[in-house]
Amino acid sequence: MPFLYEISNFIGKRWNFRVLWELRAHKKMRYNELLESLSGISPSTLAETLRYLEKESLIKRSVFGNNPPFKVEYSVTEKGLALIVASSSLVKWAIRKAL
Repeated sequence: MPFLYEISNFIGKRWNFRVLWELRAHKKMRYNELLESLSGISPSTLAETLRYLEKESLIKRSVFGNNPPFKVEYSVTEKGLALIVASSSLVKWAIRKAL
């Protein structure tokens, strides 16, 4: 089933959900804010994760300003919010399992 492959591929990437949930909690965040709030993630992994999530239309990258340095903010899209809602059952399962 190709859909199971898609799900496994997304879940298998360690930081995807953590970045999505962090952005959901803060609405909009800049790169360095995300880097500080996600303990243990490297700058290159964060950049790669953000590119992937943007490519999948799960987050939006907004650029402000006309001259460098530009202000860049990340936020969750409707598609990303739908994934968070769908994953909440998995989160509840993990919490129950941990208890």
